[in-house]
Amino acid sequence: MPADPPTSRRVSAHDSRRLSLGATASAPAGWTRRHRKWRVGAAAGDAPAQAVHIVTAYNPHGRPATESDNRRAQRALVAQPDARNAAYHPAAGADPAWLHVEPSVAIVGLTRQEAVDLGWRFKQDAIFEWTADALTVVSCTDGATVALGWRQITPDARATGADRAWRELGLASPYVSIAAANTALNRALEAVDDQRAAVLNYVFLDFAADYWAPRVEAERMRESRRKEQPHEADRAAAAAARRAQERREKLRARQSEARRRHAAEHREHVEAGWPQAWHPQHVYKWLNLGGDLEGARRWPDEGLTPSAVLSAAGAIGNALALPIAVSDPAEVAWWGDTLTDIAEGTWPQVPASTRISVKRTFRDGRRERWFVLSEADGGVRVERWQASAASRPAAPDWTRTVVGVFPTTEAALEAVPELSTVSPDVVGEINAARDNGVDLLEHLRIPRAVDEHDQGLGVEEGAAQAARLERDEVARLVEGVPSHLVYCTVDGLPVVAVQTAHEWRRLTVGVDGIEKGGLVAEDVVQSRWSSESGEEPIVCHGGGSIKVVAPGLAVVRQWGDQGDGSEFVAWPTAVRGRAGVVARWIAESDLQTVAAILLEPWPDDEQWLVWYDNPIALDLALDDETRDALRGCLASDPEYARAREAVHDPGSRAGRALASALERASETRFTGDLYRLRWLSDDEEATR
Repeated sequence: MPADPPTSRRVSAHDSRRLSLGATASAPAGWTRRHRKWRVGAAAGDAPAQAVHIVTAYNPHGRPATESDNRRAQRALVAQPDARNAAYHPAAGADPAWLHVEPSVAIVGLTRQEAVDLGWRFKQDAIFEWTADALTVVSCTDGATVALGWRQITPDARATGADRAWRELGLASPYVSIAAANTALNRALEAVDDQRAAVLNYVFLDFAADYWAPRVEAERMRESRRKEQPHEADRAAAAAARRAQERREKLRARQSEARRRHAAEHREHVEAGWPQAWHPQHVYKWLNLGGDLEGARRWPDEGLTPSAVLSAAGAIGNALALPIAVSDPAEVAWWGDTLTDIAEGTWPQVPASTRISVKRTFRDGRRERWFVLSEADGGVRVERWQASAASRPAAPDWTRTVVGVFPTTEAALEAVPELSTVSPDVVGEINAARDNGVDLLEHLRIPRAVDEHDQGLGVEEGAAQAARLERDEVARLVEGVPSHLVYCTVDGLPVVAVQTAHEWRRLTVGVDGIEKGGLVAEDVVQSRWSSESGEEPIVCHGGGSIKVVAPGLAVVRQWGDQGDGSEFVAWPTAVRGRAGVVARWIAESDLQTVAAILLEPWPDDEQWLVWYDNPIALDLALDDETRDALRGCLASDPEYARAREAVHDPGSRAGRALASALERASETRFTGDLYRLRWLSDDEEATR
């Protein structure tokens, strides 16, 4: 059978009538590989007196074969009726437009089984059997059949043209190509007179009309479908948009109805006495946890949100088992606690007189909490609360022990190592009261073994997890400086140890600082500059800063077109020491001239106002004492001394040169001459 259905089987005979066989046939299950429908067109000729079996050798197993293989197989098939002394006629199978035609053989004198065996031998899926009663499709694999009806009609002109051309031109069948028919016509015209030639030409024209008409119609249909496809796509898109809009409208309607019901329920609950902040979902969850109206009404007075209350109640599975008294929620959060922690007994609640709280969690699950509490006489008392490892939901039993009484908080921190010592075996959380006045980082003690851990080779994963930070985030912040994250937080901020030129220092890393790409720091000095090129339209930017990030620790940064980098340096307590750090930074940044303009007194208030029109800024967040000390440190710098002379005496050669350089920078936006005393090299401009 052919591989490209729908296909017709047409049998030709020498009369002027046509038998139209049933329109559509369903193929027996299993006998066709790619299609489930076959269309059977028409057969020309009288109703046969005995069964006619139509067989082809083209496209074995329904798979397309080469033309040479198909013709070789078809020749072998045509030889079979001769060997059996059976009559046969040429036939053809084609699609409805007769664009794809496959030669076949209509054989008379075979039984159905013989015909099926013949089809099976030539690897066909099925054959046709034509009788006076029906056209039957017979499977060559399992013998299944589908019977189709047919009726007798008068042939149309195109069929007559093809039928007549076959007879008159001596064609192999009515279904040859137009080229084969033209060759047959030329051959016939060589041996006939003019009258016969005219007849043959008319016959050929009829054949050509029969040949091209279905092809033209098929092309017209294809073109119509091509034009229709965009419209179909537009209609499908419009239909999809309508369906989507309908779904959105239904969703909005459901949401609106849900909000209306929610608002109505909320009004009913509030009128019944439930807190205004408690919405229906809160009320239902509270009731499911065993709570009641009276229990819910006390929590707004405590300042806790419904979500926090329900989270704690859900953690212990009973709303009535929540603690009776809880501190102010802001205070609870300040000490790193939640209502859930208190309800579950994860940590004991912080007493009102607490100055310092230290949570310590051991690797084996043990927990202890230390409190430094104020005494009536001005001293402090240190308490230790211990709990053994306990699985949830059972709350552990806390054991309270008074460690000692000390005159001050600082004395307690010095005397009790557990309050300030950091260890990889213990995750510590240290918090101080808002008005405590003690810098916990100054008292933090990290054993030498921990100080030297990793030597800046990376942030330990366990410490990062304990601090709820990503290792890469911490590494990015310290930018290659030897450092490590310790197992401790101070006032909720993770602690990082970084190495300066002489020692290890501690600083805290704020979560907001990580998100913004910076450390929790206080700006001391900052410079910003931009400069346009003197020849090409190129603008360069940059700057630098010194920021104090921890007691005794500062970070020096540089950024922009001259390079990026950072360095942690010691930030001395003494004013003279701090001024020395800033003076070194000014010299390394070539900012002596800028610093002289800002630090030295002007002869009058308007002398150097042109400075403010230049794209250079230097902000010094220093008190007067530190500024005076900074002037003293810079006095020994030759470049600063020469710039100071120019600032003090605008009429001097140096003063005129500086004024000229500032004017040029203001006009051209090129600031390169304001560094390293380049402004002194223009003698001509200075003289003018």
